[in-house]
Amino acid sequence: MSTIYLRQAKLEHLNRLMEIVADAKQALKADGVDQWQGNYPNENVIAKDIEDGHLYEVVCDNNIAGLIVLQLTPDEMYDNSDVQWRYKTNRYAAIHRVAIDSHFKGKRLATTSLYCAFSIFKQAGLDVVRIDTHEDNFRMRSLLEKVGFVFCGKIPMPDKVNDERLCFDLLLN
Repeated sequence: MSTIYLRQAKLEHLNRLMEIVADAKQALKADGVDQWQGNYPNENVIAKDIEDGHLYEVVCDNNIAGLIVLQLTPDEMYDNSDVQWRYKTNRYAAIHRVAIDSHFKGKRLATTSLYCAFSIFKQAGLDVVRIDTHEDNFRMRSLLEKVGFVFCGKIPMPDKVNDERLCFDLLLN
């Protein structure tokens, strides 16, 4: 059995984290998903996530196997949307940019990462979690439904024409 946990990301691991992002972009492309196919997320975005304290490394048997962004403060994009969130609150956590290296496929790291994130959120006193994903990202949609997220609506992506994300929320009880 593998040892799996989340830890705060470090700038000194930026190159490894960008390798994981590149691998995720290739996997999405192979699945026919248009998400992350441009210059996003780039090194500046990931570095800012680290500097802001939001990026966590997914560690599997002492290897950086993935990344996940955990935001413990409200997300302006969610707050300024018409999404019909099930839980109307300004105290919620948001998850962004989940990526697992394909070399770790089959270890259920994305699922485990979400459960680890839920523990971090509960310790911070947050019971509501929000997340969004590309409509064609069937792997993420399936994962979200598996762990209990419920679809709440669509949100337009800033600076992109005709590009929306599916929004989900979850109550940790």
